[in-house]
Amino acid sequence: MVRNAYGTTSLSRCPFCQKTALVKNKLGLNVCKDHTNAEIPDLKCICKESMELKEGKFGPFCICRRCGIMNLKKALEVNKINMTQPVTSKEEIQSTTSKKEIIVDEKNAHLFGV
Repeated sequence: MVRNAYGTTSLSRCPFCQKTALVKNKLGLNVCKDHTNAEIPDLKCICKESMELKEGKFGPFCICRRCGIMNLKKALEVNKINMTQPVTSKEEIQSTTSKKEIIVDEKNAHLFGV
């Protein structure tokens, strides 16, 4: 645990990329300049209940009505959202999580046990 000496300030970090947070975004989170316009989609808990995003003493966190408090990093992992790259729209988020089709032919059939 690091204590600040008298007259010093602590720097807050962006919860997505760990750069120095300089501004607040639309949701009220301290973020870096790359994530100022980033939108976080509706987060769901493990129990499928919607989560509310809050800012606290130790950074951003989510609250579920049933399960309680969950770290923002853990909530993003549960929802399979990668926020290391700045994302600005929900369409871009859906395109990153879309399934890709793999074509199996005679050359690579042995890799799939066919």
